[in-house]
Parts: sequence; C-alpha cells; structure tokens
Amino acid sequence: MFHLYAQGIPMERIAKQGDVSKYTLYKWKKRYNWVSRKAEIEEGVRRDSDETLTQMKKRQLKSLRAMFGKYLQSLRDGKADVKTSDALGIIKQELFIMGEKEGAVNVNLATSEDKLREYYDKSIKKKKKGVKV
Repeated sequence: MFHLYAQGIPMERIAKQGDVSKYTLYKWKKRYNWVSRKAEIEEGVRRDSDETLTQMKKRQLKSLRAMFGKYLQSLRDGKADVKTSDALGIIKQELFIMGEKEGAVNVNLATSEDKLREYYDKSIKKKKKGVKV
C-alpha cells in the first residue's frame, strides 16, 4: 500500500484498490512513517537528479571548450574551416549552460581571433565568479 501512497494516489482510492478501510490506511501511515519515508525517497531522487545534471553540465562544458580550442588553433594555423558564427554559437551555448539566460546572450560577429578570445575570456571570468558547475 505504501508504494501507492508514495506515488501520490489518494488514500480513498488506495483503500478501494487494497480492499481495506481508510481508517486502517491512516493507522498504517502513522505507524510505519509513510510521510517521512516518502520524503526520504523524494530527496534521494532529487539528489541523484542534481548530481546527474551537474555531471552532464561538466561534460558539455568540457566538449564546448575543446571545440572552441580547436577553432582557435585552426585560426592560428590558417586552416579555419569553421565560420566565426559557429564559434560564437559555441560561446553562446557555453554561457547558456553556465546559467546565462538565452535571450541575454547578444554577441556581434567578431572577425578576428583576438576579438573572439577576448570576448570568450571576459565572459567566462564573469560567469565563473558565482557559478557552480
């Protein structure tokens, strides 16, 4: 019966399904600490979910930084096969993952490696000040 309660099913419905009285269910709820057991389960799920999201953000940021690093290296080597707009898309995605609101990221197309690097460094330093990743 607890598994039904933990899913949020009303006590009246549980009583009907289990062919027991509501009175009996309320006694079990109190005796076996259903409220605290449900809260513990929900907290565990929330904690696992938060850890998974944090790991995913770290992995995505690592990939984005690697892609941007390859772009900068290709610019230095004179083999840039990536458009500047694609590089700016990488920067926007990284800032978004770090918590910047999507609409707040407004970047004009930069035409040189120095401008891109300057924008990237400035943006990352600004975001790292209060961001947990």
